[in-house]
Amino acid sequence: MLDDLAFLQQTVSMANHVKYVTEPQRDTPVKGETEVLVVGGGSAGVSAAVSAARNGADVMLVERLGYLGGLATGGLIALLLTLDDGRGKQVIGGLCQEVTDRIQRRCAAYFSPREEWGSSDESLVTRDQAWGLVWGHGPHRVRYSVAYDAEEFKFALNQMVEEAGVRLLLHCYACDALIENGRIAGVAFQSKSGRFAIRARTVIDATGDGDVFTSAGAPYEAEKVLPWLWFTMGGVENVENTIKQGGWFFRTVRDGQVLLPWGATERVSRKIDATDPEDLTYAELECRKRVMEQVDRLRAEIPGFSRAHLCHIATNLESLRAAD
Repeated sequence: MLDDLAFLQQTVSMANHVKYVTEPQRDTPVKGETEVLVVGGGSAGVSAAVSAARNGADVMLVERLGYLGGLATGGLIALLLTLDDGRGKQVIGGLCQEVTDRIQRRCAAYFSPREEWGSSDESLVTRDQAWGLVWGHGPHRVRYSVAYDAEEFKFALNQMVEEAGVRLLLHCYACDALIENGRIAGVAFQSKSGRFAIRARTVIDATGDGDVFTSAGAPYEAEKVLPWLWFTMGGVENVENTIKQGGWFFRTVRDGQVLLPWGATERVSRKIDATDPEDLTYAELECRKRVMEQVDRLRAEIPGFSRAHLCHIATNLESLRAAD
């Protein structure tokens, strides 16, 4: 026992003195070359890739996870908010409207009829608040906002990328920008099969955290944030009446299912560096703990949740800036 403890102390002591590890030089294989390389497959990355491809460019899109959509899908933030000007006129369309149309054709989206946009009818506003489509302080009006099923959103993005001829790679993590003559000429990635590079005339950083441009040495500012996870519960009895009882949860397009933002009544108090793996590990564990506490509380305190079950916890952390 003492020998084991001495060995552990020696190992820790040695580890504390190690600052760098020298790795052998290596040749990184070039997996592909393209005109436009988009790194990050969230809504912004997909929009950039599809737009470029539809305009005739050869495009590659690389995403670190196994699906497209980012926070709009894996984050379960399944709400497209305020696509109008508040007075009944649509001001956001394009690819956003195309995604909505694709999801709606599969009966997986809800939004108010066009003739109701801009209405101040309190009954209509209350109806849309139950869907999470009206936020903030009043006076409120009916807005063109969309609640949707996150899995259907993923499927719509998959279709758009495929139909546009974008070359897609999932499960590949961007490591380093490749600099030639003062410009980014490609990106090195890591995957299960090893490290590889993709060369490109134009690189678009849509990672959300600036993974590419920061590795290229561009200046940036970092700020700690409060994390949380959205989640859904199913088996809720009489969803409409349950929402009227009060509580921070919304209807979804699935019968008996509700969407709960933020994972707990109270946010996690500790701010994190969203690029630090230790902070991210803390956030994942703490947020999931808060989700389970919220699930237990809802089952115990709200009759409509007495037989409800947890459907899905977001796989992407949401975050908020917080003032000191």
